Amino acid sequence: MIINDYALTYFQNRVYSTPKVSFFSSSTDEELMEQRKIRFPGITPKRITDESIDVVIFNEERIVCVPPNSSQIVYGFNLQSEIYRDCNLQRFPKQKEITSSEFTKESSPYIFRNRLTYSFSESMEELKQIENEFWVTKFTNLPENQFVSSDYIKFCNDSSSNKMMTYPYSNQASYFIEYRLEPGRINH
Repeated sequence: MIINDYALTYFQNRVYSTPKVSFFSSSTDEELMEQRKIRFPGITPKRITDESIDVVIFNEERIVCVPPNSSQIVYGFNLQSEIYRDCNLQRFPKQKEITSSEFTKESSPYIFRNRLTYSFSESMEELKQIENEFWVTKFTNLPENQFVSSDYIKFCNDSSSNKMMTYPYSNQASYFIEYRLEPGRINH
């Protein structure tokens, strides 16, 4: 991962732990299996009764094998942890004060790249590389009540009595930074 020309290494020899859980449903729908992999709301995890071990611990792999017709999520670094400040952006805008700061690739304050090396053989012969580049095209500050909503959990056309926080603006081509600074004299 390269953020504003600063290189970070994905592999950090991290140790992960995850609770031992089991998912169940009377459904045989293939979509359920897909949802199970990415843990959508509505799938209820159940703890396996194993008195000796309550979690599974595993080490990060230096080389990740991704089988054909599958995918792998690689966790890495926060792209940005601090709020973006601009004289044209109100930190806590009212509905009528919402504005955006827009950028081209050349003027973007944040440019992200990742470089992946891969091979189709286990011996890692004939290495190939691919590099992806992304940049921020727009920053917009939104009031919390517009950005975060609370909706009932739904699954198989059933709705629970429990609500869950949702983010209507969330999508694959964007990210957000939630901040809870107290409004003060500085509005930007």
